Amino acid sequence: MEALNEFLNEALNHEATDVWKKNCFTKEQLDQALIKRHSPETQELLSRGRVAVAGLGGLGSNVASALARIGVGHLHLIDFDRVDLTNLNRQQYFLEHVGMYKTDALRSQLLKINPWLDITTDCVRVTEENLQELKEKTPIMLELYRSYKQLLLPYIDKEETSKKTVPADEWISCLQQIHQYVDTFDLDGVDRVMKQLDEYRVPACIQDHMEKLRICVADVAMEDIMNLTTTMVDLLRE
Repeated sequence: MEALNEFLNEALNHEATDVWKKNCFTKEQLDQALIKRHSPETQELLSRGRVAVAGLGGLGSNVASALARIGVGHLHLIDFDRVDLTNLNRQQYFLEHVGMYKTDALRSQLLKINPWLDITTDCVRVTEENLQELKEKTPIMLELYRSYKQLLLPYIDKEETSKKTVPADEWISCLQQIHQYVDTFDLDGVDRVMKQLDEYRVPACIQDHMEKLRICVADVAMEDIMNLTTTMVDLLRE
């Protein structure tokens, strides 16, 4: 029993990938399992693949895990944030990771999926200044980082001018519907209303909140969605 506990404690250490290599399966066995699933040609392409995931939240952490599981050979993880207790309902982290940088925590998780996975990490916030440098490390970048949305604002602002202006009451009605749909776990209903709101010009008083709402809906952050919709309704009524 003492030997088993020692093995488990070491295996839970996010750097102890050698434990899995020596006590479980070989790289060749894992490769053959992936080849059997995908075909030799497809798996060769996946093994050579290099993908960066910028933003390791509800979307990015799950995407990175899926890429590791299908056998992509090289991943570049980018995020500046630490794991918070409120992340655990939708992100690929566990209680042991709370307080860790997401890059380190997710690296530990992915190496449990594939100990031979080549992982590069950058614990930074993506900005206009460092974006090109990060892309040079890994040309294929899945930009799932919240701050990266700032780079798209000029295009969003331009698109806003062509959208329909509707009364505040219409916005309030839609936001209340979203709140009710979340309360009943009707995510399809939330998506329908969000699609409707995308056709409307966003009132200035809730522009920042609307951007946060889009992020929360993408992350399926239920409590945050309900809090945001309540705040936005209050602002529209002022």
